[in-house]
Amino acid sequence: MTEIKKTIENPPSRLKKRIIALSESNDWSKSRKEWRMVAYYYATGYHSCLCSPRGIHNITVIENIHNTNQMEVCNSCGNLYFGISDCFKIESVVRRLKADIDLSMDETCLDYLLKHRVIDDVEYKDYQLIRLARVNDYVRSFRQKINNRLINFTDYENKAGFEKIDMLIMWSEKNDSIKCVDVFINKRIELAEKGKTDFISLDNFITKYNISSSPCTIQDREYIAEIIKMYKLSPSSLENYVNSSFYKENKPPFSVIVYEGLEDPAFYNRPYRRDNEAIYNTWIELERNSRYQIFNNNDKG
Repeated sequence: MTEIKKTIENPPSRLKKRIIALSESNDWSKSRKEWRMVAYYYATGYHSCLCSPRGIHNITVIENIHNTNQMEVCNSCGNLYFGISDCFKIESVVRRLKADIDLSMDETCLDYLLKHRVIDDVEYKDYQLIRLARVNDYVRSFRQKINNRLINFTDYENKAGFEKIDMLIMWSEKNDSIKCVDVFINKRIELAEKGKTDFISLDNFITKYNISSSPCTIQDREYIAEIIKMYKLSPSSLENYVNSSFYKENKPPFSVIVYEGLEDPAFYNRPYRRDNEAIYNTWIELERNSRYQIFNNNDKG
């Protein structure tokens, strides 16, 4: 029996039915245009796409622009039916970096990390400009650090962890726990750089305040990115950057961008908010207990 060739207007029936069921339009040609890319992940375990029962490793998460429904499809379907090509580019770079961590990523991946605030504006520009700097231990270490963030951020096993931390950042911001926002941003950076963090204290915090969890929508991710941008790139950070040996050693190519953001009124015009110390103190207690628990478990082992 001859297999019917899949085209944009002739998708696999299971995929077509599911997309239409989760879309506002009942017409395939219109419903497929309601979806856009949320994220790319590489999965080592078994995952499948509605186009085929075969296992897939490269996953594109898509979201409906009208109702925030989400689906996971393979990169091929993401590209063919929804016009998403960036996932192929990210997939290729992640594969190369896993083979050689000293290679450089392209602009698509840098833009992807910046959009999700896995890197900040200074790190984005530094990564671009290290191609102009002489290769030394700092440059090599910096490139490897950012490369590892891409690998860990696109690892499907870390997907739930990042969503959990992002949810806590958003919750803390809404509840005026400024110190907790800073804590969870640092937890996020730790997960991005090391591929792991202390989830015991995070889970205990979620239980303590009965924080509900749900997949992060595109709107949630944009809101979280704005929070991280506001907290992460403060004038003091830029001042430290100016005084760093990396800047001094590479001053000519960096001089035009160092003070960008210092004049940004959004930072200075933020309304004063009293930090919710009670929430932060609860976090400190839960983190102390989780460290004690980890210590005891390691001691027994």
